[in-house]
Amino acid sequence: MRFKRESLKGLSKLLESMLILLIVIYLFSGTGLSAIVACYLLLTSKYVTLYFWAVCIALLAVLCLALIKGRIRLGKSAKSRDSLRWGRLVRVLLLVWLVLQASLVVYVETEYSAMKGSYMEFFTSRYEEEGALSAAWNVTLIYRQEFAGTYGYRIFVPSRYVQSSYALLFTPILALYCWIGSIGRFVAVQRMGACWEFAVAMATLLRDAAGVHTRVVYFEGMDHTLPEVYLRGRWWVFDASYTTPRCPVTARSYASYLRRERGGLDRYVSRMIVAGIGLDVLREHGFNASTLVVVAIIDPTTNPLDDAPAAHATVEIFALENMYDPLVAVGRTDERGNFSIQLNGGKKYVVVVRHSYGGRPMIGIAEVYLPPNACTVIEVRLYKRA
Repeated sequence: MRFKRESLKGLSKLLESMLILLIVIYLFSGTGLSAIVACYLLLTSKYVTLYFWAVCIALLAVLCLALIKGRIRLGKSAKSRDSLRWGRLVRVLLLVWLVLQASLVVYVETEYSAMKGSYMEFFTSRYEEEGALSAAWNVTLIYRQEFAGTYGYRIFVPSRYVQSSYALLFTPILALYCWIGSIGRFVAVQRMGACWEFAVAMATLLRDAAGVHTRVVYFEGMDHTLPEVYLRGRWWVFDASYTTPRCPVTARSYASYLRRERGGLDRYVSRMIVAGIGLDVLREHGFNASTLVVVAIIDPTTNPLDDAPAAHATVEIFALENMYDPLVAVGRTDERGNFSIQLNGGKKYVVVVRHSYGGRPMIGIAEVYLPPNACTVIEVRLYKRA
């Protein structure tokens, strides 16, 4: 019995040590990731860098006082020096972990508030002389000069990290702050990224600083995202980072503008979707919006009586002519095996339908040319896949 008690006691100590080690590794990882995010944000800061460090030090001082009091109590009741030492390490890491995340949230809010005030003052001063459209465009151009493009480079972008599952695990305070609707402010403050980051930052900044309606639109078939502003009763493309570097273009004339001024970029576009709500605005931008109807049929044998509609089958549509984004649509057929979608006409597409029939995988592939401004119905037969 004594041997069993000693064995259980040793096992208990081992499990306790392993748990403490895991906690230390977790807190150390979260602290390191928070520090990396802080470094990237502070490198691009323009307004409140010193304020951030002041808040960070103040929070750390307050929490250290709490730690000292807790340490005194712990020291009076501790029976083991090892447990006391590990307890202190965990507490210190926990404090730094919390302080860094809380300080980053305060920094982002303060930096964005100062940024918004500066741009609002600039917009107001230009509004009376130039009008809302020109003033908003000048705000876009100024921010574009501050923005560091990262497209094509393997560079750590903080906004992509805070939206990942890793951020929710290791830096939950920072992740939840961005996930509850503050990602636009975070992206605007970081001043770096690719087209998506620029579009989100501009949509947020123009909405808050200029008081105009904005939206973010992304392409399918072309790896790009852009911001749009609603002024003078219409939507304007404010894509200063790529397609409209010189001046804004109305949404209605955007397709012809790409064809005429941007070397025929319109041929790569298959769909245009408003981020967040999924609204298809392809026709609104002057493209030849055509409807493609896919009729999926399971064809297991040569006997036509075996044919059946491929209900709830997975449909994938690829554009043969694309710019780093071949997969333009994914969906499922209805009960009758039908699937319909609006795509840019005058292009060739490949339709792939996958399904399971009797426990066996089935697949069907078809190529289709979609005429401009038309409705095309294509039948895709699914056969056994080896």
